[in-house]
Amino acid sequence: MGSSKKVVRRECRAFSAACKAEAARMVAERRPAGASLTRIGRELDVRPDQLRAWARGQREAHGTGARPTSETPEERQLLQQASWQAW
Repeated sequence: MGSSKKVVRRECRAFSAACKAEAARMVAERRPAGASLTRIGRELDVRPDQLRAWARGQREAHGTGARPTSETPEERQLLQQASWQAW
């Protein structure tokens, strides 16, 4: 009567700092071109949320903080105002 699906858990893996940095570099290069984190993660056999965390860590470590964007400060302000008005 129960489910016959068997849950397979992946063992914990440790990644070197160089591996994380390379993955974060790939994300930074390929995301603007339209590659999804899911696609990049499949290529590297890493979960998308893990890639996101590594990319965020790299940005913070290098002082950029926010995601690179082509928006001007004025465009960002207009987007923020529009999102607040939607609430």
